[in-house]
Amino acid sequence: MKIAITVIIITLITLLGVQVCAQNPSEVVIPKPSLTSPKIDGVYQGPWVTTKNKKLNGVANCEVKQTSKNRWQGRFWGIWQQVSFDYTVEFGVDTNEQKPRVLLAREKAGKTAEVPVMGTAMIDGASYEWKGQLSIEEFNIEFTGSRYEGSLQLKRVPDKKPETSN
Repeated sequence: MKIAITVIIITLITLLGVQVCAQNPSEVVIPKPSLTSPKIDGVYQGPWVTTKNKKLNGVANCEVKQTSKNRWQGRFWGIWQQVSFDYTVEFGVDTNEQKPRVLLAREKAGKTAEVPVMGTAMIDGASYEWKGQLSIEEFNIEFTGSRYEGSLQLKRVPDKKPETSN
């Protein structure tokens, strides 16, 4: 009877998509879900807003390239007050961030997965820390730093389709 109940529990957990590790049929261990990221590469664009010191509000661009599992490189560029800027930063999955149930439900429903990310950067002698959510559709960031604080709300720029000749 005990083995039959264990088999039923394992079957139900497996049907729900959770991996089960069991050394002994009476001991079922469900591992913590890992934050494995989908492959996300692309160009994003949108406003950035500062909330500390002088306003630097403007439009930023970011090209995201995945460098390895759960790691990316972001190249941020644009023009602010007729001065161009161009910075490249490395970032990765925020392993301290728990995915809210809403995000997990979206993923199970086949909707776009959002990955919690974080990074640090040294830009023009000022240090910054930031956290955000990266998906195929959006890249939203909140940053704090020794000089400025603020946010970026970037949307994916559609990939250009090659022109077809007739």
